[in-house]
Amino acid sequence: MPRRFDFLDSLRGIAALAVVLFHQSDRLGLPGIPVGSYLAVDFFFILSGFVLTGAYDERLRQGQLGAKEFLVRRIIRLYPLFFAGMVFGFAVKFAKVFVEPGVEVWTIIDSFLLNLLLVPTPGVDGDPNLFPANGVAWSLFYEFIANAVFVLVAPRLSTRLLAGLVAVGALNLVACSLWYGGLDVGANGGELWGGSSRTAFGFCTGVLLWRIRGQLSHPGALGLAGALSAVLVLTFVLPEPGQTRSWDALIVILVYPPLILAGAQVALRGRLHALCLWLGALSFPLYILHLPLCRLVARLASRLDVGAQGLGVVAMISAGTVASVLLARFAVPVDARMRVAITRWYQKRVARRAVNR
Repeated sequence: MPRRFDFLDSLRGIAALAVVLFHQSDRLGLPGIPVGSYLAVDFFFILSGFVLTGAYDERLRQGQLGAKEFLVRRIIRLYPLFFAGMVFGFAVKFAKVFVEPGVEVWTIIDSFLLNLLLVPTPGVDGDPNLFPANGVAWSLFYEFIANAVFVLVAPRLSTRLLAGLVAVGALNLVACSLWYGGLDVGANGGELWGGSSRTAFGFCTGVLLWRIRGQLSHPGALGLAGALSAVLVLTFVLPEPGQTRSWDALIVILVYPPLILAGAQVALRGRLHALCLWLGALSFPLYILHLPLCRLVARLASRLDVGAQGLGVVAMISAGTVASVLLARFAVPVDARMRVAITRWYQKRVARRAVNR
């Protein structure tokens, strides 16, 4: 069995919470807090490459696992919550039909159906996002592409060639950051370079980190865990130097890879380990389900005439964040049962095909 990195999963949970706070505050008319939490996506991409390589690379290289089986496993892992997030987002967006005149109903429905098939539809109802029903789904779109490329290419890449690709990807990421004035790109139409650059560098870096990781230890270092968590949070809250964050690429290139290598060595016990497990389990459902809830909270705030200042908006941000966590907590066991059911159905289907041959 591949080793689990529970502390790294907890950092994923912290990053997801930062994204929730950003979207809650942004929807309520405040500057996104924490301002750089979109870098959580880059952290996710690197961590995904690292963990997937640890779990599957050896089996793929030895032919113990085929490309089809790997992709089926990834779809079963990611798609149920992706589907739930899209349905939730569609329901919230579709509700506009009853309160705002001029909304093109069939355009929204067509967009939703295409999005379920992982087909981006930017520009629907004036929304530039690739997935208008649930904006954060853009990163899942790139994740699926990265998974497909990974299973076809990574087992055949030497570590030296992979390091070369990472170096080229780093230069490309710097150019992308300078061009856009930061790395808050990829979610909208016309940002293909930004989204693909972030995904390619992040995922390739994660694969390379696993290849060069050396012998991981289990020190259970509480101080190291606290320091790494603080560093991650700091990258999200650093203020903008002027109107751009063109140095975003330096954080992704110079901070996140060593942070993940160091975090892989942390193995906490007792209640702290339980907290890691809790944060790790929450991370994906929290990320993929929170944005439609943010929209609902923003609409409620508008109805209650809550301004963008004072205790009212703080209360709404807090309430929205807590509601997002509770929704994610509810989704965790439901998602687990769904994945088990889908896996069993798929295995029975494969067995029937084998018998009929």
